[in-house]
Amino acid sequence: MTMNQTYREMKEQYAALKQTEAYFHQQADVIRAKVRAFNPAALVFIGCGSGFCLCQSAELSARLSLKIPAYAIPAGDLMLRAEYYAPMFANSLIVAPTRSGSTSELILAINAVRKISYVEVIAIACVEDSAIAKIADLTLCLPWAYDCSVCQTRCVTNLYAASLMLTRLLAGDDSLDTQINQVIKRGPAFLENIEPRLNEIAAMDWDNVRILADGEMSGIASEGVMAFCEIAQIAGSHYHLLDIRHGPMVLVNEKTLVIAALSDDHGEQQVKVIRELVERGAIVVTYRDQAGETIPGVAAEIESGLSLDNPVQGIPFINLSQILALAKARHLGINPDSPAGIVAWVNLG
Repeated sequence: MTMNQTYREMKEQYAALKQTEAYFHQQADVIRAKVRAFNPAALVFIGCGSGFCLCQSAELSARLSLKIPAYAIPAGDLMLRAEYYAPMFANSLIVAPTRSGSTSELILAINAVRKISYVEVIAIACVEDSAIAKIADLTLCLPWAYDCSVCQTRCVTNLYAASLMLTRLLAGDDSLDTQINQVIKRGPAFLENIEPRLNEIAAMDWDNVRILADGEMSGIASEGVMAFCEIAQIAGSHYHLLDIRHGPMVLVNEKTLVIAALSDDHGEQQVKVIRELVERGAIVVTYRDQAGETIPGVAAEIESGLSLDNPVQGIPFINLSQILALAKARHLGINPDSPAGIVAWVNLG
């Protein structure tokens, strides 16, 4: 694949993740002390675009691991209707994952909430001394993860992992630490191994995408759809795996690429869905931890080779969408570094 800025950043994401992992270990006591002193009644994750996709994963992770409510709200919606959402914010901790730390909706949303509720804010940003750092109570800064390209790859994976590490740290749960470390160590080889076959699939004749994933992976799957939209200018959608049958299946045809995350349990029901997708002519790529039953007609069966919990699987899973979107853009003659109609972050002026 011809090198471009977006591609280089995608390939460098695991080196950045290694730094993010070390940084969170270094900051663990600071984070715990800050949150313990505030003692929030709830966590509210807010973000824009890719950031909100990650918030959806973080919300479920927090709900499952913490003993307090958690919510995810698009920052633009919150900016416009802060009073509507006020019941969620009494003594709440806002967590805001953001590449630039300067997106207008995010800053204005926080300011709007602070006019009506007592909250504290933890920002996870990829730019030092950003606008959000000036108003946050604690900023966790990951400058090594910053994407210079308009389309996000490296920073998305790092912000996803950072949000996951944050929620588990607050829960006092280190059970995923070893898994995250294993994924980071094997990440570069994983990218090298899957890229040739995914490049071949990118050259096939498809023009729409369906990404299927459950659990915490559902948020990062939505980001996969965003990657196809921004990088390859191809429309798509995300559904929970079995939900594809409940209406969206009617839109699946021989021009559809399906990327599906399969779990090692409940395999029979999942395999039935994949067979139905193949029967409708879809080009199907599956992802799972370990090799399972070979499904006839599937274009590629990708395995991590590890034993990972659902949220950690989201890290290698997003790589499939990133590689396929970049390869499809190249096949279509699209420069992913200069997508028309979008900017790295929105400034409302």
